[in-house]
Amino acid sequence: MKKLLLFFIVISLLGCSAKNEQNKEILMIDCPEVFFSSENNIYIDGSSNDTDLEDIGYKASINNYRFEKSCFTNQKRNNYNLDLLIIVKPINPNDQDISLPLFVLFYDIEGKLIARQYYRIENDLAFDKDSSKYEITDITESLNIYLEASQKVGYITVGFVNVINN
Repeated sequence: MKKLLLFFIVISLLGCSAKNEQNKEILMIDCPEVFFSSENNIYIDGSSNDTDLEDIGYKASINNYRFEKSCFTNQKRNNYNLDLLIIVKPINPNDQDISLPLFVLFYDIEGKLIARQYYRIENDLAFDKDSSKYEITDITESLNIYLEASQKVGYITVGFVNVINN
């Protein structure tokens, strides 16, 4: 019985000490400034490279951002939880599917590119059953961004990836 009691005491002490060590390692860091790419702020979904309105399904634009939580580091990696607001305007959609390719570029304080990450946001266009038309759709997407702690981010640039269909 004493061995069992001793076993539980040792396990609880080890469990608590490991948890305390984890809490000490998490530090709040400043969230970097976020910029939207002026050249890649709008995404137009179309079936070809033509600018014919009949071939354009929808137009999306990055509207706003915020950091959902405080930015922090755990000594191994920096964590940034970035929320993006994207406005999607239907032009001539074939269906309700939305697929938006995004890039996130990370620069240090001196403006040197230190990392890049790519994301794909998928959602559906809002549809009004009464009028049988697609509506302007607001998409709020959370990007959980992780970088090595050694990479000190000065600012972030976000934009749409230009996909060219050949």
